[in-house]
Amino acid sequence: MVLPLYGGTPAVWNTCMVFFQTMLLLGYAYAHLSVKWLGPRRQAMAHTLLLFVPLAALPIVITAAAPPPR
Repeated sequence: MVLPLYGGTPAVWNTCMVFFQTMLLLGYAYAHLSVKWLGPRRQAMAHTLLLFVPLAALPIVITAAAPPPR
């Protein structure tokens, strides 16, 4: 949603890449720690709870009328 609005400038691409790489690293850490510390039943409960967390933040809307950040 950000790239078409703000263009393909290096700052936008860098921000997107840092965000996605951070989320990937956190996902790997979550998978590793949940296997290490939680049993199968607690893992299922944690996965179910984490499935509903994004619903609190959605929908994310970036309007075309919003000025680009400086």
